[in-house]
Amino acid sequence: MKRILGIVVFFAMSIGGKLPALGSSLLLGVNEGVAQQSAYYQIQSRYQGFAAYLSSVLKEPIRVESSQSISIASSDVREKRYDLMFCRPSNVAAHAMRDEHYQLVAMAKGQFVVSFIVQPTSRLKKPSDIAGARIAMPDRNTMIAQVALATLRDMHIHPASQNILYAHYQAALPYIIRNDFADVAAVGPFPARKWLKHGGRVLFKAKPLPFWSVLASPSVPAAEVEKLRQALLKLNESDAGRKILARIKVASFVPGNAQAYLNMLKWMGQ
Repeated sequence: MKRILGIVVFFAMSIGGKLPALGSSLLLGVNEGVAQQSAYYQIQSRYQGFAAYLSSVLKEPIRVESSQSISIASSDVREKRYDLMFCRPSNVAAHAMRDEHYQLVAMAKGQFVVSFIVQPTSRLKKPSDIAGARIAMPDRNTMIAQVALATLRDMHIHPASQNILYAHYQAALPYIIRNDFADVAAVGPFPARKWLKHGGRVLFKAKPLPFWSVLASPSVPAAEVEKLRQALLKLNESDAGRKILARIKVASFVPGNAQAYLNMLKWMGQ
């Protein structure tokens, strides 16, 4: 813990922030979902600079608590343990906004798009060819799987009629396709880009959805939320800020639209 607080202090001072006396602190919850695997200490380390920046804005110390468990993160949101949250699974963020009245501070620039990838020589040529094919996707609880299942529903393909293979981690899916354990796999934006880079093919894409977000608890005053929003929107304007963003794989932040998240939940049947 001392090491983590030391890192926060270092980053806060490096970007010109002043950290107050450690009488109290805010809790920043980080959830990267279960689609990929990272060690706890790796996630904690990635977000220290980000936490320090937020700390310098609010003039309060901020602790980081990370998880890849959707159920634990959802439980912590229901208990309103998190003062702030950086959330990759957009459906978890949407539930926090709709059910627990968390406030959308800002959204990572971009869109969340699930791609259905195949081998370059695959017999599947158009989206409708997926009917009856062997489909691989991450854990059923992941947003990627939920989006894939909703997409199949919209295509009038009942999941129960399909041969669906669920892999615990998204990283296993390219291996599954390359070794012919499935015909097509549903993956997120990063694996899809990597797949294309190495000669693979994207059969089709699901509709674009809201991207990762930063949320604030309903107990955070509106003035503080706005202060955070403005600070996040300009984070990419300095070298120090761009380094912080690079660590958490965000290009920049934009205001976002809370209603888009709620519409997404309705589409996903949640």
